[in-house]
Amino acid sequence: MNELTKTILVYVLFYAYMALVVIVGELVGKKTKIDSLVIRKWEHIAASFVWVLCFLLSGCSIHTMILNFTGLIALTVVTFSGIMKTVERDDIKRSYGLIYFGLSTMIVLAIAFFFDKNLYILTGIDYFCLALGDGLAPLFARLFKKHNPKVIENKTVMGSLCVFVVSALVALTFSQVFSLGYSVWMILSVGAVSATAEIFSVKGLDNLLIVFAVFGYTAMYHYGLVPEYFMIILLIAYPMVLLDGAIKALTYFGNLYAYLYLILATYFGGPSIGYLTIVCYVISIFTAGTSHIIRKKRGEEVHHHERTFFQIFANSVAPLSLAVLYYATGGIYLPLLLGALAAVIEQYADTVASDLGRISKKDPINITSFKRIQSGISGGVSLIGTTSSLIACGVALCFSMIFVPELINIWTFLILLAIIFGGVIIDSVIGGAFQALYKCEKCGKLVENKKHCEEVAIKIKGISWMNNSMVNMISGIITSGIVLLVFFLI
Repeated sequence: MNELTKTILVYVLFYAYMALVVIVGELVGKKTKIDSLVIRKWEHIAASFVWVLCFLLSGCSIHTMILNFTGLIALTVVTFSGIMKTVERDDIKRSYGLIYFGLSTMIVLAIAFFFDKNLYILTGIDYFCLALGDGLAPLFARLFKKHNPKVIENKTVMGSLCVFVVSALVALTFSQVFSLGYSVWMILSVGAVSATAEIFSVKGLDNLLIVFAVFGYTAMYHYGLVPEYFMIILLIAYPMVLLDGAIKALTYFGNLYAYLYLILATYFGGPSIGYLTIVCYVISIFTAGTSHIIRKKRGEEVHHHERTFFQIFANSVAPLSLAVLYYATGGIYLPLLLGALAAVIEQYADTVASDLGRISKKDPINITSFKRIQSGISGGVSLIGTTSSLIACGVALCFSMIFVPELINIWTFLILLAIIFGGVIIDSVIGGAFQALYKCEKCGKLVENKKHCEEVAIKIKGISWMNNSMVNMISGIITSGIVLLVFFLI
């Protein structure tokens, strides 16, 4: 078969196959009572196998580019004309998902074509992670209607797990067929990246985020930029995102930023920051749950609040900044890493102190006035909360020894312990002295928010812009700053 015949054949087969998929879908939709969602998803899955046809007959060539570009035009026409009902979503007025799909696959193909044709195989991985993973997810989720909590908007736990499993199988298949040499960790982390991108993809953006996330990640691996510990962190981060979304611990943007912070801090700061953050997260979940259960058994009113983007951002400013600086300076300045670790531990120890301090039967004492104050108000300290924070600091530092051998030195350990625990105390002092405090006129309680009981509360002390997030940010910066000062001097 000469090149001209082969070229004509790929164009004919491409358009004939795509037309056949759509025509069959339209006929099945009109002649049967099969749910439109099922038909639409199976059309998308069937259409995805056109990638195999292009790979076998034209590869990473200008013809594949042209075929994908005409596909993008066709998807745009379908979206705005509505001529093919089975292809589009029918639960919203207009979805741009088809356009996003054509655009994202076109962009990654163009990157491979113009910059490195070896990346072409990777376009198949992200293509099938999207088509098969996201295609099967809603169908699989329907099997668990009664026991399938939502994570974010219409994303469900079982649907997300389906994306994870299917995407990992796609990575395994491509690794075996094309001898990519993916390890178990790499295969599973591809599934985690794909599933995490799907969770955060709202309003049809999965057709962009899954493709870009998987292609970007596999391209980084291709160029040797993905260490094994980073794969493990990505794998662990996925169930964290799933859990935070399912129990509504974080808002959408809070959850998204927490995920990005974890992977960025790990990539720049190394495994010590990543694993420490995860350990602190797990212990914080446990202490918060314990506090919640005990207080509820005592008949106390327990409110659940989703943590916001700014709350997570405030806690991460110091450790993330130092992690980036540590990476930028070649990872040779240990005080930068110690400062980042100290900031992580200080924030976590403060959270533990706050959660467990609430179970004290006595009201806490204001650290600045030494008077009893209402439980839950910043600046209040209790014996159980203070003791818990000290133990938390020690436990976290002991765990950090695994990755930072310098911490095994008793003096380094004790100096850091003193600074971090001092940071927790500084947090309480700033909160007690400067944080804005309000009084609700309706219920008479002291609160830290401007609104309570659906009414504007009256400020009785503190600086208006100094909320708990700002206090946490400042204490984290002070703690890490003291670490830098002490250890650079040493």
